[in-house]
Amino acid sequence: MSEPQKEETKRIKLQLQYFKESGKFYSEGEIETELPYNSKGQIAIMYQICSIVRQWSEEQKLPGVVSDWLKGGFIHINCEEGYPCLLVPESEI
Repeated sequence: MSEPQKEETKRIKLQLQYFKESGKFYSEGEIETELPYNSKGQIAIMYQICSIVRQWSEEQKLPGVVSDWLKGGFIHINCEEGYPCLLVPESEI
């Protein structure tokens, strides 16, 4: 019987910039997280990262802000492993 394969993870540093709904810069923060290694490419990695940042926003655990930022602001995400990404406020969806 073979043992189940252990999922590889990768440590990723995220740079977050927060903008008010008007587009004005508000604050920035940096955080590291560990993601399952995904060989499907940068788009798959960014999808995972965006989902995690949305969750952190809802849980009010983002560095640099103390609220659910996506209720009224934009979050720009950048990291070396993927493409830059912009999360928009719920009111824009």
